[in-house]
Amino acid sequence: MAQLSVVHLTNAITPDKLGGLERYVRELAEQLSRDGLSVTIITKQVLPTSPAYEISNDGVVIRRHRVPSKSKRTFALRYPFVVGFGVLRDLRRVPRTSIVNCHYAFTTLPLLLTSRPYMYTFHAPVHKEILNERGGSYVLPKRMQKLAVSAVRLVEKMILRRAQTVVVLSDAMAQEVRNLVPSSSSKVVKIPGGFDGDFFCPLDERGKIGFSSPVRLFTARRLTFRTGVVELVESVGILRQLGIDVALRIAGDGHQRSEVESKIRELQLEAHVRL
Repeated sequence: MAQLSVVHLTNAITPDKLGGLERYVRELAEQLSRDGLSVTIITKQVLPTSPAYEISNDGVVIRRHRVPSKSKRTFALRYPFVVGFGVLRDLRRVPRTSIVNCHYAFTTLPLLLTSRPYMYTFHAPVHKEILNERGGSYVLPKRMQKLAVSAVRLVEKMILRRAQTVVVLSDAMAQEVRNLVPSSSSKVVKIPGGFDGDFFCPLDERGKIGFSSPVRLFTARRLTFRTGVVELVESVGILRQLGIDVALRIAGDGHQRSEVESKIRELQLEAHVRL
């Protein structure tokens, strides 16, 4: 029997870039490879030192395509075309019978020009994040921003309609799919995210990380609008006003870091909330 082949099509992976989606795809690919499948990841080249072709220690093949420089004023216009060419080129290098699992709208878009079937893992509505997530890292004129959001929303709807199966990690994302394409509800499958219980385990000496309060909260998140870290800090302030001794530790970084730090100072939570 021929070895089953799986291709993950995504925006970026760890360790090239740190983030939830990036780690999810990389660790899923690793586990599938351990289970005996032939696994390829097609992604963008985040770091100039990363090879275009790599076979990692866990057997996963990684193919990286180039993207235009964010320093160019034409970045937003060139990006879909450059990515599309790279994705289609790399897809031609994997077996036609491969199961294709897509994780990001822009890298899935080229598949709409082909007859290749795919499943789509809907991690988040990109059209709601495109302005906040870019964090000023590339030029997008103000008069173009509303048009860009509408265009990305249309792309997401087209991708969801064409997908054979839509995987979501939560009920919240299932609702986002229904909001975009109500007719896609019948092909939505919820597979909640998991974690490595051997790696993420309780620490016996909790005092080492400053957990002296009876109620201890910890979150590892990118500090960006969607993840709600500012609101989490505000919640700690409310709980402490109600007399609940709670402490929060936050691991992560992002373009909202200064806003999170300001909120901690504003609510005088320096002794209870720590980045």
